[in-house]
Amino acid sequence: MAVVAEIIEFYFETNANRSITGDKYIFKKLNEVEDFTQWFEFEMDLEHDKYTDTLMNVRLDPTNTLGKFYVDYIAF
Repeated sequence: MAVVAEIIEFYFETNANRSITGDKYIFKKLNEVEDFTQWFEFEMDLEHDKYTDTLMNVRLDPTNTLGKFYVDYIAF
C-alpha cells in the first residue's frame, strides 16, 4: 500500500488574541501513516511566535482526506 502524504493542522487562540485565524496555525506532515482507517498517534512541536500567552481554544483539522475522525486525547 502506498504511503499517503497527509497534513494535520492545528489552530489556536490565546488570551492575548481571542480568535482562531491563519496566523496562529501549526501543521505537521504525516509521512509514515499508511492506513488512515486505523488508530495512530502523532506529536507536534507547538513552537510558534504567537503562542506566548495562555492557550484558550484549539481547532484540529485532522487531514485533507474526507471521512470521520475521532480524537482520543490531546495532551500538552
